[in-house]
Amino acid sequence: MKNIWLIRHGESQSNAGERTDSPHLAGLSPPGKVQACEIANVVTRKPDLVIYTPYIRTQLSVKPLLEKFPTVTAEEWPLQEFTYLNQTKFHRTTRNERKAAKLDYWQKCDPAYSDGDGAESYYDFQARIEKGIEQLKKQTGYVLVYTHGHVIRAILWYLLLGRINRDEDSFKRFYHLRQALNIPNGAIVKLDLNNEEPEMSAILTDHLSC
Repeated sequence: MKNIWLIRHGESQSNAGERTDSPHLAGLSPPGKVQACEIANVVTRKPDLVIYTPYIRTQLSVKPLLEKFPTVTAEEWPLQEFTYLNQTKFHRTTRNERKAAKLDYWQKCDPAYSDGDGAESYYDFQARIEKGIEQLKKQTGYVLVYTHGHVIRAILWYLLLGRINRDEDSFKRFYHLRQALNIPNGAIVKLDLNNEEPEMSAILTDHLSC
């Protein structure tokens, strides 16, 4: 069994097309709540550590697991989603209403650009994820990480390449990666970071019914 499981949160209200106050406050949709339970069902032994992010959708996703293993050690880590749009400007919007602004952000191709309130630049995101990977490498035992789609992509990309360059080409490549690498809500990727060369599983979804 690979010792670290990267788990994407269940379907969020934003994923489902609902209007949300902000990225970090979006809860789970009804299918997302089902997925959260299905993730917990596939965990058959008590983890040594469970990690979740400051975003509500990961905290709700991890809840069934914490109820299943009430004495497990759980910690909040800053492995939240890459939030690159101004949160004040896009307060109470749907993903469809944000679509044009998202495309405009990526087409700017400026990895140092920040859109303002609550947004981070690609460089900020990159540095945050690299720090998180270094922390994960120090963990021993069986660790579950409830996190987000872009975060899982960034971690896998880093492990495949051994680094992520800080330049516009890296920004462009990550944009194409986010389009090409589908990580469904509730999916699991198992990692082994104990070896000199990291190992990873396929993107696992067989445990999901929706």
